[in-house]
Amino acid sequence: MSDTLELSHWINGEKVSTDRPSESLNPSDTRDVVARVPDGGDAEVNAAVDAARAPSAAGPTPRPRCARTCWTRRPTS
Repeated sequence: MSDTLELSHWINGEKVSTDRPSESLNPSDTRDVVARVPDGGDAEVNAAVDAARAPSAAGPTPRPRCARTCWTRRPTS
C-alpha cells in the first residue's frame, strides 16, 4: 500500500476543492488508492477560463515578448 496523494485544482493562484473527488487506483493492486483528485465541473472550468483570459499583472507571456524581439531585431545582410 502507498500513501494516498491528495490533489486539488489551482485556479487563479488559489487552491480550489470540489464536492466530487475521484480516486486513482494502483493498476497492480486496485485496492490501493494512489491519489484522490478533484472531479471538476462546469463551475471549475468556467473559473479557470475566466482566470486565463484575465490580464496578468506580470505583463505578456514570454512567447509574445520573444516574437516582438525576433521580428524587430532581424539581421541585416
